[in-house]
Amino acid sequence: MGNILGFLYKQERSAKKAGKLDYFRYVGVGRALLLNFPKLFAVDDWEGPHTVLISGTSYAPGSPAYHINIKPTILLQSRTGEAGIAESQFFFSPKQNSQANYIALSGLPPARRKLAAKEMVEAMCYSVRGGESFLDEVFEDLEQRKQQQPEWWSDRDRILIVVGSYDESERVTSILQSRYRFDVNINDDGIATLRRDNAPTHLHGILRSEIRNLQHLPTQIVVAPLMALERGHNILNAQGKAAFGAVLFLNRPMPIPDNWQSTVQQLNAWALKHEKDSTLYEEAQSISGSLTLTQVADIFYQNAVAEMVNLNYTAWAFKQLTQGERSVLCWTQLVSIWQIIGRLVRGGVPAVVHFMDVKFAPNSAIDEQDSESTSLLVAIIKVLEPYVEGKDVLARSLYGAFLNALKQMRERNLNYD
Repeated sequence: MGNILGFLYKQERSAKKAGKLDYFRYVGVGRALLLNFPKLFAVDDWEGPHTVLISGTSYAPGSPAYHINIKPTILLQSRTGEAGIAESQFFFSPKQNSQANYIALSGLPPARRKLAAKEMVEAMCYSVRGGESFLDEVFEDLEQRKQQQPEWWSDRDRILIVVGSYDESERVTSILQSRYRFDVNINDDGIATLRRDNAPTHLHGILRSEIRNLQHLPTQIVVAPLMALERGHNILNAQGKAAFGAVLFLNRPMPIPDNWQSTVQQLNAWALKHEKDSTLYEEAQSISGSLTLTQVADIFYQNAVAEMVNLNYTAWAFKQLTQGERSVLCWTQLVSIWQIIGRLVRGGVPAVVHFMDVKFAPNSAIDEQDSESTSLLVAIIKVLEPYVEGKDVLARSLYGAFLNALKQMRERNLNYD
């Protein structure tokens, strides 16, 4: 498959600190192998392995990370249909700090983000004159739902708090443990961070591979990174339903500007899209006539390098994205968000979803209108609408209920045209 080895120098934000030299290794375009297993040995006249690809999120047109460019031939539908997500409720719930400013985490440098995360947790735990805090209200809401519809909400009084990294998860958990007490059952064991499977054994928390055993733990609040739970985890209660009743997205998810993973994913997607693109070679053919395989490889490589340079100049400030760049971002981020919410609708039950970072919809927080260039939530709605509301049956089946839940936020406090 081939390796790419190299070094990447990262300049520190502070001029007083030296930069950091990272060593990186990337394997080649493995997805090309995955998609060509049946034809792998055709040159030797051997039949390759028949392949079945099964996924609920690999149809995401525009996402270089998730989309597989093969039209599905079979759609497997759940017995419960879309009952869970269709009955779910989404809320934009920005919080203010002690200076009455709405709290943003996304896009902040590390030191300021730590402070903002602390302010966010304190705002969620703060109660006025002995009244209920925001977290109290979420637990109380889950209790009321359980009284009204026990078949959906029984034994689901647990909250998942989604953050950006394992380090942030640990910090937020520590602050929560020192600030929040809902009842006598919420103690240091009732609030836990998710840890990597190779984390030192003396550290408190829940190992990633053990989160499936949550029903046997006293934990009612779990803090976890977005990407740690997006795939392959069924976190169920004793009734086989989703153990979490509510999820709080503490920060708006965005790619890290100097992380090459996003560039590599987009470059791999470009390679798959253009592997049979004869227009790349038209100019050279008009000069030299027929081309050798080596010449074709060189031209393809030169075009790939030009694409990589172009991708490295992409501005990752949300407002500066072009429509095409925003589409790529939205398709990728909506899948990540949807996969987390998917943990909360297992067994055909609904979920309560709160988007906390004011950057999700900054204008709506001050009673002004957001657009797809200011709000990730609005941009996701606009990206999904042509597919779900058009003739794309597959998109409607996969994302229709999710889109409806997002659009229903307009009846609350998400303002857009």
